[in-house]
Amino acid sequence: MDEDELEMLSEARVRFTNTQGKKAKRKAREKQLADARRMASLQKRRELHADGIVVGDGGYRSVRAASPSRVQQEAENFLALQNVETLKGGLNTPLHDLRLNSALPQKQVVATPNTLNINNEGVIKNVKEELRKALGSLPNPKNDYQLLLPEGEEESDEQPDAEEEWVEDASDAAKARARARALKRIEERKLRTQAFQRNLPRPAKLNEQCTKKATNKADMSVRTRSEQRKVQPPGHSLASKSDGSPFLTVPSKFGRLSARKTAKMEKQLKVKLGEYTNIANGLTKKLTDLQSERTSLSMELDTFKNLAVHANKSIAKRVHKLTLDIEKQHERERKLQKKYGALQYTICKS
Repeated sequence: MDEDELEMLSEARVRFTNTQGKKAKRKAREKQLADARRMASLQKRRELHADGIVVGDGGYRSVRAASPSRVQQEAENFLALQNVETLKGGLNTPLHDLRLNSALPQKQVVATPNTLNINNEGVIKNVKEELRKALGSLPNPKNDYQLLLPEGEEESDEQPDAEEEWVEDASDAAKARARARALKRIEERKLRTQAFQRNLPRPAKLNEQCTKKATNKADMSVRTRSEQRKVQPPGHSLASKSDGSPFLTVPSKFGRLSARKTAKMEKQLKVKLGEYTNIANGLTKKLTDLQSERTSLSMELDTFKNLAVHANKSIAKRVHKLTLDIEKQHERERKLQKKYGALQYTICKS
């Protein structure tokens, strides 16, 4: 063996002898450290138990990973935008996606699963468009209407003219009509003679002389009343409740009935024709406005026509005056040119 090989062999033996036994010492030292840690933890647990603090034997929960800080991410984005370099054909500066659409928590809308593919967006949009077109093709609303009132039955004298808000029962209405007819018959019976009211026998033939006397008497009473009205001052009533005759009472009764019917018919006609009256009044007002506007426009037209005639006359005068001024100016310029030529000739000659 060479000297070099012997040297290497001796060094290897020395290293082997130096490392022998170190592993056992290290394990013993680690065991002592573990025992010391265990004794320290036991001592600490005994002290906590003595103070009334119970510590479980189980392990602690693992610490949750820290959520990313929005403030830190904003700061990093700001620094990245500040220290950005000139783009060299690459991507933009990478930033954190914060998704800060609002200060409130983000809403997570859970959509209904479309497993059968029945809610296609294109189909729904087409249906909406068709519905919008169909609604757009509808005719414009009209405001034309007509009022029709039902023809009511003839009401009695005691029945009020105003229409009732509630609907009366048919049986009650029939009873009321029967009662009204009975009262009407009684009133008509009171207007007849006493013989008719008492159901006395009446003669088959009438005495014409008696009727003539009665009619002559009635005519005389009417004539005397008219003469007394002419003589008496206004405001003094000669009529009394006791001097009425049946020949005058019956016509006055029928006059009152006809007046009530006429008033009722007038009221119905006002209700039916009220809208037409308003329309006619509006159209009349528009017609009067148009007529007044037409009158004012015709006056303006006549005024402008007169102005046009005067303007045409004045235009001819002004044109003639301007032509005279132009001729005078030309004549003056010719004279000045001649004078200028004469002066120039004298200067050149001298």
